[in-house]
Amino acid sequence: MKTREFESLVKKRCRSGDLTFPQALRFFDHLLHFRDPPPSIITFNFLFASMVRMDNLSSRYPTILSLFNRLARPRGISPDVCTYSICIDCCTRANQVGLAFVLLGRLLKDKRTPDQMVFTPLLKGLCRDNRISEAAAMMFVKMPKLGCPPDLISYTALIKGYCSAGKTASATELLNKMIRERADLEPDVIAFSTVIDGFCKDGAVSKAFHLFEV
Repeated sequence: MKTREFESLVKKRCRSGDLTFPQALRFFDHLLHFRDPPPSIITFNFLFASMVRMDNLSSRYPTILSLFNRLARPRGISPDVCTYSICIDCCTRANQVGLAFVLLGRLLKDKRTPDQMVFTPLLKGLCRDNRISEAAAMMFVKMPKLGCPPDLISYTALIKGYCSAGKTASATELLNKMIRERADLEPDVIAFSTVIDGFCKDGAVSKAFHLFEV
């Protein structure tokens, strides 16, 4: 079977939703054997994304990172922004935020431009580690500097971080800041319900009525 034919098979199995973990590993190994031409990084992204969705396997995150390291060796296959975003997400889900930032550094060293899909798991990981101030600094300083202004998902991640840390007032301030300063973004039900839930947990349900005051 030729490279592109096998890639089509892999993508089809990934889309099917019935791909097993052992099968994914075999597909990965087989893809690495193709040389002329080498497989596209898009096919590996399909494979990694499918493995992430296998929720019943706690080992999937370190396994994907191990596969990424094998892929990153000189093989004529270069990880793209999507590859990095998947692996950064794996790091943060495995409580390895430090390693996620190492991958971000590698992405920048490769002269690739990160997008919101790269930064969102980093924001969530920092918030889970209760490093809220670092998450805020990344969102309002580093992301714009790298040409990646925060989107609605970024704001919602930080809002959830504030609420989880018991800082519902800061979450409300951030929500109102988005409404005032980002006409291109419209808070959704998740953003509002997160703040409302925070007030309920704080025993301050009446404050939820002031959410729309700007």
